[in-house]
Amino acid sequence: MAAETSPCTNPVCKFETDGNCVEGVADNCPFRRGRRLIEPVSEAPADDFDYGQTADEADPFELHSGNRLRLVDAPPILQAARSNLICIVGPSRSGKSSLIAGLYELFLNGQQPNMLFRSSKTLLEFERMCHRLRETSGQTEPDMERTKLASGLGLYHLEVMSRGERINLLLADRPGEDFLSASASLGAITSLEEVERCAVLTLLVDGAALLANATKHLPQTNAISVLEAMTQAGKLDHTPRLAIILTKFDLAVDDGPRQTVDERFNRVVDVLERRFGTHFGEIKAYRVAATPFDDETLPPGYGLAALLDDWIEPAPVSYSRTRVIPPSTRAFEQFQRPEGEEA
Repeated sequence: MAAETSPCTNPVCKFETDGNCVEGVADNCPFRRGRRLIEPVSEAPADDFDYGQTADEADPFELHSGNRLRLVDAPPILQAARSNLICIVGPSRSGKSSLIAGLYELFLNGQQPNMLFRSSKTLLEFERMCHRLRETSGQTEPDMERTKLASGLGLYHLEVMSRGERINLLLADRPGEDFLSASASLGAITSLEEVERCAVLTLLVDGAALLANATKHLPQTNAISVLEAMTQAGKLDHTPRLAIILTKFDLAVDDGPRQTVDERFNRVVDVLERRFGTHFGEIKAYRVAATPFDDETLPPGYGLAALLDDWIEPAPVSYSRTRVIPPSTRAFEQFQRPEGEEA
């Protein structure tokens, strides 16, 4: 590459007239250091090699924000590989956020031997959820930020490998107040779109409320109310699987409280099986301690591995349930027009 230098600035040098540099370094002379004028580089010869797709033809690489997904974001994920939509149902403070954070920590700590973490489109949201839990891990009570009331429905994504197969899990999370409102209003229950699409309905039973005598009746009452509303609205006509989860099991590790909680939880499971068993393809019960107060009592993520194994099982075959409406006993029905009679 040819280059030119600026004229010599040494007043005693005659390089410009006779070509002799008094410094004896010619082009490298410090008195001729100036802006070098670089000749333009000629264009490279055409390359006939076929590199495949051009930039315009190639599919763009999609970058995800890492935040919770919306329900409209689900179809591409559900179509990419075998997938299950998991609907997590529970009142406020029942342990929904702790359950989701505990599943993420399960993979970070290598506590899931049956499957491998592959990817996630909501990593930032997982980390945001676990942040306060890690900051306060030395406190008396772990602090988990609850799902904000105004946040609405959000999806957490996990892609795992199990027995050589890719499996996508979408965990549907919404504020507990939404479910309480839905149990009291048919109009509100119709907005729970994720329920009628889920493969597994995960119902949380608050272990702390079940243990306290003053609130022991609330978990069963809340569970019956929300399931009754779902069945009346036809949200369970596709017969998903039901996972009944006893949360905060670490509060009942002593023999006395454990026996009490076990008896009360078994009673809740029995009532739900008798009352709603025909609306689900399968019903299973689990006891978990996602973020226990004391790691020496129960390990973090206790019971979550078994729950995760159930979540990745193939979704049940959906079919339309024929809804039988019992005959009315109202006296007014006696005045119905006989069948076949014209108006």
